Amino acid sequence: MSVKTKNAAHDSIQRGPPRQASIAIVTPTPPEALVRSRGDETEDWSDLLLLSADSAETLEEMATAYVGFLSAAAPSAWRSIRATVALNRARRPHRLVVAAATPQDAAFRLKSQLAGEKTSRLAKGKAPDPAPRLALVYSGNGPQWWGMGRELLAQSQIFRHRIEEIDALFAPKAGWSLVEEMRRPETDSRIGLTEVAQPLLFAQQVALTTLLSAAGIGASAVLGHSVGEVAAAWASGALTLKQATDVVFHLSQTQMPTAGLGRMAALGVGPEDATQAMAQINGWLEIAAYNASRAVTVAGAPDALEALRDRLTEDGKFVRILPLNYPFHTRAMDVIRAPLLARLDGLRPSSSVIPFISTVTGADIDGAALDADYWWRNARTPVRFEAAVAHALQHHDIGMFLEVGPHPVLKDYLQQIIKTLDGASAVALSALRRPAPGRPAPEMDSLKTAVCSVYAGGAGDATALFETPRVAANLPKLALA
Repeated sequence: MSVKTKNAAHDSIQRGPPRQASIAIVTPTPPEALVRSRGDETEDWSDLLLLSADSAETLEEMATAYVGFLSAAAPSAWRSIRATVALNRARRPHRLVVAAATPQDAAFRLKSQLAGEKTSRLAKGKAPDPAPRLALVYSGNGPQWWGMGRELLAQSQIFRHRIEEIDALFAPKAGWSLVEEMRRPETDSRIGLTEVAQPLLFAQQVALTTLLSAAGIGASAVLGHSVGEVAAAWASGALTLKQATDVVFHLSQTQMPTAGLGRMAALGVGPEDATQAMAQINGWLEIAAYNASRAVTVAGAPDALEALRDRLTEDGKFVRILPLNYPFHTRAMDVIRAPLLARLDGLRPSSSVIPFISTVTGADIDGAALDADYWWRNARTPVRFEAAVAHALQHHDIGMFLEVGPHPVLKDYLQQIIKTLDGASAVALSALRRPAPGRPAPEMDSLKTAVCSVYAGGAGDATALFETPRVAANLPKLALA
């Protein structure tokens, strides 16, 4: 495989600490949008101040010293200060990371954090030694909502350029524009249609991955839940952007006629308990996803799902019927086999550059195997998310998972798997969160906070963000200790 030609659009997502390089890594060739953005001061993903110390007490003293220092610092010195801290200082285990446009903004956020206030674009953590290996996890159907990505589309040139690039491939096939759909008001949104939701979810996951790359965050492995595997396949290098766009288009188009054939529900019980409960219900029900030891997704007839919900909730079990009008990963998908295989007949994937952990098989799979038959199995067979995450922990030594999607729907499953797997130690983070009444969640704030959390936890590659300054900045004396 010629990595230079095939993966030029995205192989910069491989960036990360040397500890993360589990396979041979080529010199990344960033996409044009990333190259342009690095010279654009309005969108600086190197805006990170990376403080660290040997103890939590020393870190707090350091943050206090930096409040005064940064309050008086010249804005023109901000990049030099950040670069000096990132490249000229040893990285200690206790971390405090803040993303800020100016030294005064950083001082304000640090001061707020020291006062015990909840502060966005800032995170504290304790980094393990060696640095954790990071996996990007792409959510499937479920987290989409009408306003997802709208703020980033307006505020981020990198995000917008990537969405437009995908739209140029998608719109001629679909007859409608991803960008125009993202700008629709809630009353006109078509996000409830799978032929709309799946391509939008994919495009935004690719754009988010590109933003993470701009922030120096790469992956040691990737995996996806259900249709999230399409973005994961692109991120791994198995599919080009055009191929991945074709896959999500044809998947969603062939699944379109299955609307109304059934519903889905998330259950807070394990597979055995779910199977026993389902056996007591009259009507069609199937397990569609094995998410964690005490979490499965069930699909089937709406009346049977409601009866199952009533029975389980009476026993104090969690049940949530999902806002999906499609019974994915069940026998209802059998009707799409022939048309999907025909549409994807010419698909020729390549070997992965980054390990791809399949939620169809629950283990590694070479990217060259992600052919038409694979995507049919992706749509038809139950999602083996628990097995795939366990494989990432046991065989790739993953210490950090970052969920890439518009709202965290996998984080609880990840935490449950980590907690129940003997010897596992990892953290689960999410890129974005849907706002709720009384809980605003601006997308740029959420994503910047996630980036800070990755670095605070010991992942991320500061050398991808900064060049060593010609003259090191004078830092607070405490910071030199």
